Order: sequence, then C-alpha cells, then structure tokens
Amino acid sequence: MKGVIFVPNNIDIDSVDVYCAGRLQLIVELCEKMGIKDIFNKHLEKKAGRPSDIPAGVEAEIMMAGICVEEGYRSLYAIQDYYKYKDLEGIFHHPIELSRLNDDRFGTFLDDFYDAGCRNIFKEISARSLYRIRNCCQKH
Repeated sequence: MKGVIFVPNNIDIDSVDVYCAGRLQLIVELCEKMGIKDIFNKHLEKKAGRPSDIPAGVEAEIMMAGICVEEGYRSLYAIQDYYKYKDLEGIFHHPIELSRLNDDRFGTFLDDFYDAGCRNIFKEISARSLYRIRNCCQKH
C-alpha cells in the first residue's frame, strides 16, 4: 500500500527524527562525500584578509546543486529566485542569507575558480571521487 508506514509496537514514534532528503540534499551530500567543499576551500579561499561569509566550497555546492537538480544551468541573476523557498542552512550546512546569493558573488566565484586552475581542480575532484568509489566497491 502506497503511503502507509508500518511501525512496530516497540518503537516510540515521538523519538524518531524525520528529515526530508530531497534532490538538493542528495546532490550536496554526494558533493560532501567526494570532498568537493574541501577541495574548493583549499584552492579558492584567500590566505589573507577578511574571511568570506560563505566559503568557496559552499558557493560551489550552491551552483552545482542548482544545476544538477533542475533542467540545467540558469543565469546567475536568477539564483536567488531559485533558492528563495529553500532551507539554505539545512541543505548546505552553513548559515546563508538569501540576500547574499547574487550574480556578483557567483561571478567572482567563477573568476576565482578559473584563476585557481579549474582544470586542476576538476582533476583533483575526479581522482578523489574515483578513489572513494574504488575503496567503497572493494569493501563490498
């Protein structure tokens, strides 16, 4: 029967935490398993000056998740509209104000990504992902 959940008598249903794991959360969790956030933070975070309110790794996840979940790429100016009704902190595990998601921020992110050597970053992400997949498959 669709929509019916069987709960054994010995489980206190009030003690169960329930989370909605939608497509955005799935993409973000995959990014975190592959270490994408850490890789972008390593290559794009500035060594001096004031730290960014949103780390580069989170910015990367925001862009990738929006592209992967929907029909594809959307203009940078529309990114705020896309995330307007989303729980940003719950999805990206970082406090994010919607007003901070704008085309200037992501244009700067893309410039920094290019300057940091986007091909090498892609290679590092690919190598880490393949390594983790190989290790996961060997365990089973």
